[in-house]
Amino acid sequence: MEKEVVKEKKVHRFPLYVTKRIGLATWKYWVIRSIGIVFAFLLAGIICTILKPGTFGIFYAELIRGCFDFSDISSVIDFLVLFSLLLLISLALVPAFKMRYWNIGAEGQILIACLVSGGIAKFAPKDMSNLTILIICCVCSILAGIVWSVIPAIFKALFNTNETLFTLMMNYIATVLGAWAIDVWVKNQSGAFGILKQGIFPEILDNTGTLVIVFAGLIFTLMFFYMKKSIHGYEIAVVGESVNTARYVGINVKKVVIRTMIFTGAIMGFIGFLIVCSINQTFNQSIVGGKGFTGVLIAWLGHFDPTEIALFSFLAAIMEQGTSIASSNPTIGMSSSQFTNICTGVFFFVIIACEFFSNYQIKRHHNKQFDAFFEDYKAKKKESINAENNKFKKLCLKAWFYISYPFNWIILNNKFKNENKKKAGNEA
Repeated sequence: MEKEVVKEKKVHRFPLYVTKRIGLATWKYWVIRSIGIVFAFLLAGIICTILKPGTFGIFYAELIRGCFDFSDISSVIDFLVLFSLLLLISLALVPAFKMRYWNIGAEGQILIACLVSGGIAKFAPKDMSNLTILIICCVCSILAGIVWSVIPAIFKALFNTNETLFTLMMNYIATVLGAWAIDVWVKNQSGAFGILKQGIFPEILDNTGTLVIVFAGLIFTLMFFYMKKSIHGYEIAVVGESVNTARYVGINVKKVVIRTMIFTGAIMGFIGFLIVCSINQTFNQSIVGGKGFTGVLIAWLGHFDPTEIALFSFLAAIMEQGTSIASSNPTIGMSSSQFTNICTGVFFFVIIACEFFSNYQIKRHHNKQFDAFFEDYKAKKKESINAENNKFKKLCLKAWFYISYPFNWIILNNKFKNENKKKAGNEA
């Protein structure tokens, strides 16, 4: 009988694999992040140069001027207002995210509060004092934000529904309600209420949104102590770590979920009140402008820590306002909203990509024989470099050794495989 020849099945294994980083030093983590931030801003300039050749330097000059031109105090205040608004929205999301309740409904929660504030300010009796209208707008906006936030929380606590989908759908309901209110209340088909004549804050330093900066500082302080020093912050952290552990130590998880979303909703409602009565002093369907979703990204990038969130809010505000001002420069001359959206999107994409490298590392599968072969090559190479007497030439050789390191590894790896194949062929 003829013997059956059984061929060994070759296992083709990709030379690289991904593994989670353990115990990464803090300074290394921030080096990776810093590289990502620098690259994100650099890429924005490259995009500008591709679209409008020769504008690389102008772009950065306009970016800085748009945010930090202290000769024009109004532009600096506009930047601080935008930074404060992004900070407020991101901070409002922190308690929910910290307990692993993924609230994606910031856009709708703020929009419904804006609608309530706008409606009250528009239709309040003309003989009512401005302060009284502002108080009513504030209280009703906070209540609207709480209602819009707590509905998904109740369903999550009682029926374990998916809070991500629920809060996301609530955004669309708020958008439809806003559009319906404009259709019913605005007869001139302008799509907006027009500038409100009552229920608005006065201008401070020629800007209606200046008070938002003060409120952002107060809420930042409140959130810092609430999350790090209060019993509620401790309970939120425990629920976020493990629901079973929280139940074991006697924490009422349902109560914590609902209470936390009431707190979040109150801040969202207050933000809506500030947007209508302070910053914009009007209401339209796109008044929030996607900042609720931007806040979600900032809160996640900041790892739910108020200090880190402040940093990324600051950087996002620079990118948003700076690119908007840069695009209006006659030399660049691009659509402000489109260019800003592209640059802001690239900014977040690059930084989120860098998060991958701070949490994971790429390694290669080791071959002990090749490792010994490559180590022998490195030792001989270093020995020949150290034998060089000319210091400048020695420095150049060292630099070239490290620059060409990955290419040498690939070349020697292929050489090693080919030699092994020849040996195996000769033996056969």
